Amino acid sequence: MCGIRVFHIASVYKQANQRQGVESDGTLGNRFLEIIQKGKKNNDYKFALARFLINYDGDAHVKYETIARGFFKYYYYLHKEKLKHAPDPTSKLRVIQEFKKYISDEKFPKYYYEDLDQRELESKEVKSCINGIVENGLHNVIRRFQETGKAKHGEVVNGPFYRFRISDGNLERLDLEYGIFITSDARNYFKRNKRVMESTTVCEWSRFLEGFNVGVPNILEKLETFRKPVRASLYEFRMPLKNAFGVYGDNKPPICFYCEEGIDLNSARLSPVDHVFPYDFVTKNELWNLVYACQSCNSRKSNQCIDKTLATDLVDRNQKCVDKEIKSFKTSISNIGGFRKMEERVWEHFEVLKSRRTTWSRKIAKKLKMKGQDSA
Repeated sequence: MCGIRVFHIASVYKQANQRQGVESDGTLGNRFLEIIQKGKKNNDYKFALARFLINYDGDAHVKYETIARGFFKYYYYLHKEKLKHAPDPTSKLRVIQEFKKYISDEKFPKYYYEDLDQRELESKEVKSCINGIVENGLHNVIRRFQETGKAKHGEVVNGPFYRFRISDGNLERLDLEYGIFITSDARNYFKRNKRVMESTTVCEWSRFLEGFNVGVPNILEKLETFRKPVRASLYEFRMPLKNAFGVYGDNKPPICFYCEEGIDLNSARLSPVDHVFPYDFVTKNELWNLVYACQSCNSRKSNQCIDKTLATDLVDRNQKCVDKEIKSFKTSISNIGGFRKMEERVWEHFEVLKSRRTTWSRKIAKKLKMKGQDSA
């Protein structure tokens, strides 16, 4: 899907160059595409830098702190999702190390960058993370992005998109006081072609990450997400889920998938429908991943990972629905390639999430439910 989108974008990009009377070879656009699509990719930092350059709308002179703040925005949600950023697991990724050092789940429980308030963005942890990105994370990507070759101590390096200065004492480091100066041609080009270039960069970034983040769904959507998505209503799934209880016997009342206590659908104040694998991970409403959950379990489970027993129960529930010819479930499962594909996806999601999030089990659900009833 992303590959088709990138091919289409690249074609549109070339047509835009031609309409503007620019030669197809040697243009900024073609140079940019060459860097993004064909350049060396030890990690994903160059995609973040490209995205920053595309979206930057300030003066030609840019401080490294400003670039680091852009990186912080792009990587915050990816850090929360614990994505890998390089095909080599032994790579020392300075930007990611700064996030791990300062941005903990305990101090920053919010999942999305734009949910952070001003107090959090100005906290000492965020400032330390941004300072760390400046000091340790930008030297290589700024120097290598334009592939301008070797430079001398203290040399100002001019590239097609920006110029920067090498440190006086270390060829591997930047002069952090100098910043970068974006060329006027590049600024104009980014401005004219922002939408296409942004889409190209995000698609190529997604394709790169998909190569070694096996089992993580919808990486493209994760790269485009800075705020909590507005979910579509789950009301339409209430009846298909109610029909699913027929597979356990005609008189089987709806029960919570987690604690197995009965649910009164008519008196439920909140939606009794829950994503087994959390919405912030799957980013889609698909019936095969939806169950009835009581208000207590729905709230307490939140975005935790289910245990192996619940994953097995989800597969069994879907198997029964297919065997009983429940059309809505058959359609949902067919849409992702059939029952075997659904089963593979369940276990892929389980394997990815179990090491990244706390575990939610039926035992925990029943224990908390019992504790809540005792306190009441």
